[in-house]
Order: sequence, then structure tokens, then C-alpha cells
Amino acid sequence: MNNIIEKLGNYAMDNGIGIEMCGLLDPFTPAACNTVTKKVVVNTNWYRPKQIPFTFAHEIAHILNGDVENRILYFSSAASASKIELAANTTAIKLLTPYYVNERPTEYIRSSEFMDVFDIPGHLENTVERELIAVLP
Repeated sequence: MNNIIEKLGNYAMDNGIGIEMCGLLDPFTPAACNTVTKKVVVNTNWYRPKQIPFTFAHEIAHILNGDVENRILYFSSAASASKIELAANTTAIKLLTPYYVNERPTEYIRSSEFMDVFDIPGHLENTVERELIAVLP
């Protein structure tokens, strides 16, 4: 996972996104971003450690998607009903798929395993399936 977080960090910086990895936050403090300043804060002490790459990718996605908010956007697995959050989740899944797909033969790629690897909320299953199909040869 640390390798994926490092690669996401490099990707963010290559795209002009500032990052701050913070391990001293409360385990229930979510990752957040400021789309105006293009800065992402990731709680590396998050209570669901397998979910850190997904939350990081989600916050990067808000900036890549051009979301402009006058408030801080933060990750919440329950707040994905809005169009802006669903779009960020979709982009986050797209960002993570290469790290899962590139390590497996096509016949071993499973949406359920992808969701388990990154602790992705169950309501995103259809999105995960669609995005995995899109990257398969």
C-alpha cells in the first residue's frame, strides 16, 4: 500500500496538487482537499488503513475533476450520493485500477477483490465493475 500511496503522491505533484500526509490526526478525521488552493490532506492514521489509497485518490479526483467549492471537501464513505462525490469516487477508482490490474492475469481480476484491497464501500460495486471492464484488454 505504501508504494501505491507514494505513486499517487507523485501523480498529484506532477499535476500541481499539493499534498500533506498527516499521521497525528484522530483516526476518524477524514482526508480533505481545498480545490481552490489545490491541496490535499491525507490522514495516514485513518481507522480503515486499507482505505487510505482510495481516500487519497478521491481527494485528488476532486481537483482533477475541476470541482470548485468555497468550502473544504472531505472524504466520507456515506456522502457519495451527490453527483460531485460520485464523480470523485469514479475518478478515484480509475486512478487505482492500474495498481490492481497490472499485477494480475486478466482471468484473476475480480471487482470484489479490488473492493477488498482498497476497502471501497459496497454501494460503488457497479462503478468498480464498469471501470475494471473499461481497462481490460
